[in-house]
Amino acid sequence: MILRSLTLDLLCGLDYPDCRDRAVVDFESWTLAPFPEAEGANPIDPEVRDPAYCTAIRNGDNVRTNVKSEPVLLPLGQKYSRNSI
Repeated sequence: MILRSLTLDLLCGLDYPDCRDRAVVDFESWTLAPFPEAEGANPIDPEVRDPAYCTAIRNGDNVRTNVKSEPVLLPLGQKYSRNSI
């Protein structure tokens, strides 16, 4: 599984369209779900969440999320790295 995570980290870091698009769609699907904190609500495999989250945040115009108790709008005017989230 480490190889899978490293591969996705590399592909998403290089802005590979399939990786980028899938990360954004899955992240938005999870964060906009009515109960995103519910067990099983997150469609992103735990082994690849770091690269998926970073890619989704880095490539969206704005990421609206319901993960906290109320919706939060995250500004995306800067680049995010794995260590900055």
